[in-house]
Amino acid sequence: MTTPQNPVRIMGIFKCPVATSMETFTQKLETLMEAVVALPCGKNISKYELCVPNRGLDAHLERLGMPSPQGTIVVTAEFPTVENLDALFVAPEIITLVEGAKGDIDMHIESCTFAYDKISKIGN
Repeated sequence: MTTPQNPVRIMGIFKCPVATSMETFTQKLETLMEAVVALPCGKNISKYELCVPNRGLDAHLERLGMPSPQGTIVVTAEFPTVENLDALFVAPEIITLVEGAKGDIDMHIESCTFAYDKISKIGN
C-alpha cells in the first residue's frame, strides 16, 4: 500500500511592466498558462490559478495611508507529485515556451517562482 503524497505547489509573482497596461499583461499571462496546459507535458499540472488584482479596495487602503498597489499577478500551480513537477520542467517544449515568454512578459520567470506550503487556518 502506498502512502498518499501531499501535492507540490509553486507560485510565480509577476510585476506588470511600466510600459504595459494591466489588461494586456493579464492577457499575456492567461495566454501563457493556456499554452502550458495545452502541451503534452501540461497534463502534469493538477490545477492552476491566476490571482489578478482589482481596484475595489484602493480608496480604503489610501485612507489607511497605504500606497496604491502595484500591478502584480500571482500564478499558482499544483502538481500531484514532485515527479510531475520535474516532468513539466524538463520537457523540451516547456523550456522553449518559457524562453519565448520571458521577453513577452518582460521578466525572468525563474527569478520570481518558488515552491510553497499551503497552511490553512480558521479562527484563532
